[in-house]
Amino acid sequence: MDSFHRGNVHFIDEDYISAFESYTLAVEDGSLAQSASLYSCRAATSLKLRRYSKALEDCNRAISLDEDHEQSYFRKGSACFELGEFETAKASFEQGLRMRESSGKDQTTYKRALRKCEAELQQSGQILQQENEQSATLPPPLPKPLGIKYQYYQGEESLTITILAKNVNPKDAHIDIQTTRLKAVLTVAGEKPETVLDKVLYSHVDADASRFKVTPNKVEIVLVKKSPGVWPSIEGSGAAMKSTTSSSGRASQATSVTSGKPPKPYASSKDWDSVGKQISDELDAEKPEGEEALQKLFRDIYGKADEDTRRAMNKSFQTSGGTVLSTNWNEVSTKNYEEERQAPKGMEWRNYEGDKLKQIED
Repeated sequence: MDSFHRGNVHFIDEDYISAFESYTLAVEDGSLAQSASLYSCRAATSLKLRRYSKALEDCNRAISLDEDHEQSYFRKGSACFELGEFETAKASFEQGLRMRESSGKDQTTYKRALRKCEAELQQSGQILQQENEQSATLPPPLPKPLGIKYQYYQGEESLTITILAKNVNPKDAHIDIQTTRLKAVLTVAGEKPETVLDKVLYSHVDADASRFKVTPNKVEIVLVKKSPGVWPSIEGSGAAMKSTTSSSGRASQATSVTSGKPPKPYASSKDWDSVGKQISDELDAEKPEGEEALQKLFRDIYGKADEDTRRAMNKSFQTSGGTVLSTNWNEVSTKNYEEERQAPKGMEWRNYEGDKLKQIED
Protein backbone atom coordinates (compact mmCIF):
# COMPACT_ATOMS: atom_id res chain seq x y z
CA MET A 1 0.00 0.00 0.00
CA ASP A 2 1.56 3.36 -0.99
CA SER A 3 1.83 6.26 1.45
CA PHE A 4 -0.99 8.30 -0.11
CA HIS A 5 -3.55 5.48 0.15
CA ARG A 6 -2.29 4.64 3.63
CA GLY A 7 -2.93 8.27 4.59
CA ASN A 8 -6.50 7.96 3.27
CA VAL A 9 -7.06 4.85 5.38
CA HIS A 10 -5.73 6.59 8.52
CA PHE A 11 -7.93 9.62 7.80
CA ILE A 12 -11.04 7.43 7.53
CA ASP A 13 -10.03 5.83 10.85
CA GLU A 14 -9.74 9.36 12.32
CA ASP A 15 -6.07 8.72 13.11
CA TYR A 16 -5.08 12.16 11.88
CA ILE A 17 -1.50 12.15 13.16
CA SER A 18 -0.72 8.94 11.25
CA ALA A 19 -2.57 10.29 8.22
CA PHE A 20 -0.45 13.47 8.25
CA GLU A 21 2.75 11.41 8.51
CA SER A 22 1.70 9.16 5.61
CA TYR A 23 0.80 12.12 3.38
CA THR A 24 4.16 13.71 4.22
CA LEU A 25 5.94 10.50 3.19
CA ALA A 26 4.04 10.64 -0.10
CA VAL A 27 5.23 14.22 -0.64
CA GLU A 28 8.83 13.28 0.15
CA ASP A 29 8.63 10.21 -2.09
CA GLY A 30 8.15 12.54 -5.05
CA SER A 31 5.93 10.32 -7.19
CA LEU A 32 2.89 12.47 -6.32
CA ALA A 33 4.78 15.73 -5.80
CA GLN A 34 2.66 17.46 -8.46
CA SER A 35 -0.68 16.14 -7.14
CA ALA A 36 -3.05 18.85 -5.87
CA SER A 37 -5.15 16.13 -4.18
CA LEU A 38 -2.18 15.03 -2.04
CA TYR A 39 -1.55 18.52 -0.64
CA SER A 40 -5.26 19.14 -0.22
CA CYS A 41 -5.68 15.89 1.73
CA ARG A 42 -2.79 16.82 4.00
CA ALA A 43 -4.40 20.23 4.50
CA ALA A 44 -7.64 18.51 5.57
CA THR A 45 -5.62 16.51 8.12
CA SER A 46 -3.90 19.68 9.41
CA LEU A 47 -7.32 21.28 9.92
CA LYS A 48 -8.36 18.30 12.07
CA LEU A 49 -5.12 18.71 14.06
CA ARG A 50 -5.70 22.50 14.37
CA ARG A 51 -2.48 23.21 12.47
CA TYR A 52 -4.08 26.04 10.55
CA SER A 53 -0.91 27.69 9.22
CA LYS A 54 0.27 24.37 7.77
CA ALA A 55 -3.17 23.74 6.27
CA LEU A 56 -3.09 27.15 4.57
CA GLU A 57 0.38 26.45 3.17
CA ASP A 58 -0.74 23.12 1.66
CA CYS A 59 -3.93 24.63 0.21
CA ASN A 60 -1.93 27.33 -1.55
CA ARG A 61 0.39 24.64 -2.92
CA ALA A 62 -2.58 22.58 -4.17
CA ILE A 63 -4.17 25.60 -5.86
CA SER A 64 -0.86 26.52 -7.53
CA LEU A 65 -0.80 23.00 -9.02
CA ASP A 66 -4.49 22.97 -10.00
CA GLU A 67 -6.41 26.24 -9.86
CA ASP A 68 -9.67 24.32 -10.42
CA HIS A 69 -9.27 22.11 -7.33
CA GLU A 70 -12.47 23.19 -5.60
CA GLN A 71 -11.96 21.40 -2.26
CA SER A 72 -8.71 23.29 -1.71
CA TYR A 73 -10.57 26.62 -1.78
CA PHE A 74 -12.94 25.48 0.97
CA ARG A 75 -10.07 24.17 3.10
CA LYS A 76 -8.10 27.37 2.52
CA GLY A 77 -11.10 29.42 3.61
CA SER A 78 -11.48 27.30 6.75
CA ALA A 79 -7.80 27.73 7.64
CA CYS A 80 -7.89 31.49 7.06
CA PHE A 81 -11.04 31.83 9.19
CA GLU A 82 -9.37 30.06 12.13
CA LEU A 83 -6.31 32.32 11.68
CA GLY A 84 -8.54 35.39 11.79
CA GLU A 85 -7.96 36.31 8.13
CA PHE A 86 -11.68 36.82 7.47
CA GLU A 87 -11.36 38.78 4.21
CA THR A 88 -9.08 36.15 2.67
CA ALA A 89 -11.37 33.39 3.95
CA LYS A 90 -14.40 35.07 2.38
CA ALA A 91 -12.64 35.43 -0.99
CA SER A 92 -11.63 31.76 -0.96
CA PHE A 93 -15.13 30.57 -0.04
CA GLU A 94 -16.62 32.73 -2.82
CA GLN A 95 -14.25 31.21 -5.39
CA GLY A 96 -15.17 27.68 -4.29
CA LEU A 97 -18.87 28.56 -4.32
CA ARG A 98 -18.65 29.73 -7.92
CA MET A 99 -17.10 26.39 -8.88
CA ARG A 100 -19.86 24.51 -7.04
CA GLU A 101 -22.53 26.53 -8.78
CA SER A 102 -21.04 25.91 -12.23
CA SER A 103 -20.84 22.16 -11.58
CA GLY A 104 -24.36 21.96 -10.12
CA LYS A 105 -23.18 20.58 -6.77
CA ASP A 106 -24.70 21.38 -3.38
CA GLN A 107 -23.55 24.77 -2.02
CA THR A 108 -24.89 24.65 1.54
CA THR A 109 -21.56 24.36 3.37
CA TYR A 110 -20.06 27.25 1.38
CA LYS A 111 -23.02 29.51 2.11
CA ARG A 112 -22.83 28.77 5.83
CA ALA A 113 -19.10 29.49 5.87
CA LEU A 114 -19.67 32.78 4.04
CA ARG A 115 -22.31 33.82 6.59
CA LYS A 116 -19.78 33.30 9.38
CA CYS A 117 -17.16 35.39 7.56
CA GLU A 118 -19.65 38.17 6.87
CA ALA A 119 -20.75 38.19 10.52
CA GLU A 120 -17.18 38.64 11.71
CA LEU A 121 -16.42 41.31 9.10
CA GLN A 122 -19.65 43.13 9.92
CA GLN A 123 -18.84 43.12 13.61
CA SER A 124 -15.38 44.57 12.92
CA GLY A 125 -17.01 47.24 10.75
CA GLN A 126 -19.52 48.11 13.48
CA ILE A 127 -16.74 48.59 16.00
CA LEU A 128 -14.91 50.94 13.64
CA GLN A 129 -18.16 52.78 12.88
CA GLN A 130 -18.83 53.25 16.60
CA GLU A 131 -15.34 54.64 17.01
CA ASN A 132 -15.93 57.06 14.14
CA GLU A 133 -19.30 58.19 15.53
CA GLN A 134 -17.85 58.72 18.98
CA SER A 135 -14.92 60.73 17.62
CA ALA A 136 -17.31 62.88 15.55
CA THR A 137 -19.30 63.95 18.65
CA LEU A 138 -16.31 64.66 20.86
CA PRO A 139 -14.78 68.13 21.23
CA PRO A 140 -11.35 68.82 19.74
CA PRO A 141 -8.78 66.53 21.38
CA LEU A 142 -6.68 67.85 24.20
CA PRO A 143 -2.91 67.26 24.30
CA LYS A 144 -3.10 63.97 26.19
CA PRO A 145 -2.56 60.28 25.37
CA LEU A 146 -4.63 59.11 22.39
CA GLY A 147 -6.14 56.15 24.23
CA ILE A 148 -5.87 53.82 21.25
CA LYS A 149 -8.05 50.76 21.73
CA TYR A 150 -7.51 47.16 20.76
CA GLN A 151 -9.44 43.88 20.68
CA TYR A 152 -8.40 40.27 20.24
CA TYR A 153 -9.59 36.81 19.29
CA GLN A 154 -7.79 33.49 19.30
CA GLY A 155 -7.67 29.90 18.14
CA GLU A 156 -5.76 26.92 19.48
CA GLU A 157 -2.58 27.87 17.63
CA SER A 158 -2.61 31.67 17.43
CA LEU A 159 -3.93 34.86 19.03
CA THR A 160 -4.71 37.93 16.91
CA ILE A 161 -4.72 41.45 18.37
CA THR A 162 -6.34 44.25 16.36
CA ILE A 163 -5.29 47.78 17.29
CA LEU A 164 -7.94 50.24 16.09
CA ALA A 165 -5.75 53.03 14.76
CA LYS A 166 -6.28 54.74 11.40
CA ASN A 167 -3.69 56.03 8.96
CA VAL A 168 -0.66 54.77 10.83
CA ASN A 169 2.53 55.05 8.80
CA PRO A 170 4.22 51.61 8.82
CA LYS A 171 7.45 53.40 9.78
CA ASP A 172 5.71 54.72 12.90
CA ALA A 173 4.55 51.29 14.10
CA HIS A 174 7.11 49.72 16.40
CA ILE A 175 5.99 46.19 17.30
CA ASP A 176 8.37 44.17 19.47
CA ILE A 177 7.34 40.49 19.74
CA GLN A 178 9.37 38.39 22.17
CA THR A 179 8.85 34.87 23.49
CA THR A 180 7.05 36.08 26.63
CA ARG A 181 6.45 39.78 26.01
CA LEU A 182 4.67 42.05 23.53
CA LYS A 183 5.20 45.79 23.16
CA ALA A 184 3.45 48.00 20.60
CA VAL A 185 4.30 51.71 20.22
CA LEU A 186 2.42 53.77 17.61
CA THR A 187 2.64 57.33 16.37
CA VAL A 188 -0.68 58.55 14.95
CA ALA A 189 -1.36 61.80 13.07
CA GLY A 190 1.90 63.42 14.13
CA GLU A 191 1.21 62.98 17.85
CA LYS A 192 3.81 61.77 20.27
CA PRO A 193 4.55 58.02 20.26
CA GLU A 194 2.08 56.13 22.45
CA THR A 195 2.66 52.75 24.06
CA VAL A 196 -0.55 50.89 23.24
CA LEU A 197 0.54 47.50 24.58
CA ASP A 198 3.30 46.43 26.92
CA LYS A 199 2.40 43.06 28.38
CA VAL A 200 3.96 39.91 29.75
CA LEU A 201 2.11 37.24 27.79
CA TYR A 202 0.08 34.44 29.30
CA SER A 203 2.29 31.77 27.69
CA HIS A 204 5.19 31.39 25.27
CA VAL A 205 4.89 32.40 21.62
CA ASP A 206 7.04 31.70 18.58
CA ALA A 207 8.52 35.14 17.97
CA ASP A 208 9.95 34.22 14.56
CA ALA A 209 6.64 32.82 13.25
CA SER A 210 4.55 35.66 14.72
CA ARG A 211 3.86 38.66 12.50
CA PHE A 212 2.08 42.00 12.17
CA LYS A 213 0.73 44.18 9.37
CA VAL A 214 -0.40 47.81 9.11
CA THR A 215 -3.52 48.68 7.10
CA PRO A 216 -5.31 52.03 6.63
CA ASN A 217 -7.77 51.21 9.44
CA LYS A 218 -5.84 49.07 11.90
CA VAL A 219 -2.66 47.36 13.01
CA GLU A 220 -3.02 43.58 13.27
CA ILE A 221 -0.64 41.42 15.32
CA VAL A 222 -0.72 37.62 15.04
CA LEU A 223 1.01 35.72 17.86
CA VAL A 224 1.76 32.06 17.12
CA LYS A 225 1.53 29.98 20.28
CA LYS A 226 4.27 27.48 21.07
CA SER A 227 1.80 25.25 22.93
CA PRO A 228 -1.71 24.88 21.44
CA GLY A 229 -4.55 25.91 23.73
CA VAL A 230 -6.96 28.74 24.51
CA TRP A 231 -5.58 31.43 26.83
CA PRO A 232 -7.96 32.86 29.46
CA SER A 233 -6.31 36.28 28.93
CA ILE A 234 -3.47 37.92 27.04
CA GLU A 235 -1.48 38.72 30.15
CA GLY A 236 0.12 36.25 32.50
CA SER A 237 3.47 35.16 33.86
CA GLY A 238 4.86 34.22 30.44
CA ALA A 239 5.19 30.61 31.57
CA ALA A 240 3.81 27.77 29.47
CA MET A 241 0.63 26.05 30.67
CA LYS A 242 1.52 23.60 33.40
CA SER A 243 1.12 19.92 32.65
CA THR A 244 -0.21 17.46 35.20
CA THR A 245 -0.47 13.70 35.00
CA SER A 246 -3.65 11.83 35.85
CA SER A 247 -3.79 8.43 37.51
CA SER A 248 -4.17 6.83 34.09
CA GLY A 249 -0.80 8.24 33.05
CA ARG A 250 -2.18 10.67 30.46
CA ALA A 251 -0.92 14.23 30.40
CA SER A 252 -3.52 16.97 30.88
CA GLN A 253 -3.31 20.76 30.83
CA ALA A 254 -4.15 22.84 33.87
CA THR A 255 -4.67 26.60 33.90
CA SER A 256 -5.29 29.11 36.61
CA VAL A 257 -8.92 29.53 35.61
CA THR A 258 -11.13 28.98 38.64
CA SER A 259 -14.47 30.09 37.27
CA GLY A 260 -16.99 27.54 36.09
CA LYS A 261 -16.90 28.82 32.49
CA PRO A 262 -14.13 27.81 30.09
CA PRO A 263 -12.20 30.65 28.38
CA LYS A 264 -13.60 31.78 25.05
CA PRO A 265 -11.36 31.78 21.99
CA TYR A 266 -12.78 35.10 20.78
CA ALA A 267 -13.13 38.54 22.32
CA SER A 268 -16.26 38.64 20.10
CA SER A 269 -19.61 38.37 21.87
CA LYS A 270 -20.86 35.78 19.37
CA ASP A 271 -21.21 32.25 20.74
CA TRP A 272 -19.54 30.32 17.92
CA ASP A 273 -19.70 27.10 19.99
CA SER A 274 -23.50 27.03 19.64
CA VAL A 275 -23.26 28.13 15.99
CA GLY A 276 -20.79 25.32 15.29
CA LYS A 277 -23.07 22.78 16.98
CA GLN A 278 -26.04 24.02 14.97
CA ILE A 279 -24.08 23.68 11.72
CA SER A 280 -22.91 20.17 12.71
CA ASP A 281 -26.51 19.16 13.45
CA GLU A 282 -27.66 20.53 10.09
CA LEU A 283 -24.87 18.73 8.26
CA ASP A 284 -25.75 15.47 10.00
CA ALA A 285 -29.37 15.92 8.90
CA GLU A 286 -28.46 16.50 5.27
CA LYS A 287 -28.59 13.64 2.81
CA PRO A 288 -25.51 13.63 0.55
CA GLU A 289 -25.93 12.96 -3.14
CA GLY A 290 -23.82 11.56 -5.96
CA GLU A 291 -20.13 11.12 -5.21
CA GLU A 292 -20.54 12.48 -1.67
CA ALA A 293 -23.16 9.82 -0.94
CA LEU A 294 -20.82 7.12 -2.26
CA GLN A 295 -17.96 8.36 -0.09
CA LYS A 296 -20.21 8.48 2.97
CA LEU A 297 -21.39 4.93 2.31
CA PHE A 298 -17.77 3.78 2.00
CA ARG A 299 -16.83 5.52 5.29
CA ASP A 300 -19.84 4.03 7.11
CA ILE A 301 -19.07 0.51 5.91
CA TYR A 302 -15.36 0.84 6.65
CA GLY A 303 -15.91 2.44 10.07
CA LYS A 304 -18.21 -0.37 11.27
CA ALA A 305 -16.32 -3.24 9.64
CA ASP A 306 -14.15 -5.84 11.36
CA GLU A 307 -10.45 -6.26 10.58
CA ASP A 308 -10.93 -8.88 7.85
CA THR A 309 -13.49 -6.73 6.04
CA ARG A 310 -11.19 -3.72 6.15
CA ARG A 311 -8.30 -5.78 4.82
CA ALA A 312 -10.50 -7.03 1.99
CA MET A 313 -11.65 -3.53 1.09
CA ASN A 314 -8.13 -2.09 1.13
CA LYS A 315 -6.52 -4.90 -0.88
CA SER A 316 -9.26 -5.20 -3.49
CA PHE A 317 -9.62 -1.47 -4.09
CA GLN A 318 -5.93 -0.57 -4.17
CA THR A 319 -4.43 -3.55 -6.01
CA SER A 320 -7.18 -3.38 -8.63
CA GLY A 321 -6.57 0.29 -9.33
CA GLY A 322 -9.97 1.22 -7.92
CA THR A 323 -11.98 -1.08 -10.19
CA VAL A 324 -12.96 -3.65 -7.53
CA LEU A 325 -14.23 -3.16 -3.97
CA SER A 326 -14.94 -6.35 -2.04
CA THR A 327 -15.68 -7.00 1.64
CA ASN A 328 -15.11 -10.77 1.46
CA TRP A 329 -11.61 -11.49 2.79
CA ASN A 330 -11.89 -15.22 2.08
CA GLU A 331 -12.20 -14.37 -1.61
CA VAL A 332 -9.81 -11.40 -1.72
CA SER A 333 -6.98 -13.11 0.22
CA THR A 334 -6.40 -15.64 -2.60
CA LYS A 335 -6.79 -13.30 -5.55
CA ASN A 336 -4.12 -11.29 -7.30
CA TYR A 337 -5.93 -8.36 -8.89
CA GLU A 338 -2.73 -7.12 -10.48
CA GLU A 339 -2.58 -10.35 -12.52
CA GLU A 340 -6.34 -10.95 -12.85
CA ARG A 341 -7.20 -7.46 -14.03
CA GLN A 342 -10.80 -6.41 -14.36
CA ALA A 343 -11.89 -3.15 -16.00
CA PRO A 344 -15.31 -1.47 -16.03
CA LYS A 345 -17.49 -2.12 -19.06
CA GLY A 346 -16.25 -0.30 -22.13
CA MET A 347 -12.77 0.32 -20.65
CA GLU A 348 -9.46 -1.51 -20.73
CA TRP A 349 -6.17 -1.62 -18.84
CA ARG A 350 -3.08 -0.07 -20.44
CA ASN A 351 0.44 0.61 -19.14
CA TYR A 352 2.23 3.97 -19.20
CA GLU A 353 3.53 3.23 -22.71
CA GLY A 354 -0.03 2.71 -23.97
CA ASP A 355 0.23 -1.05 -24.44
CA LYS A 356 -2.92 -3.03 -23.63
CA LEU A 357 -2.60 -5.32 -20.59
CA LYS A 358 -4.21 -8.74 -20.19
CA GLN A 359 -7.66 -8.71 -18.53
CA ILE A 360 -10.05 -11.38 -17.28
CA GLU A 361 -12.31 -10.79 -20.29
CA ASP A 362 -9.54 -11.57 -22.81
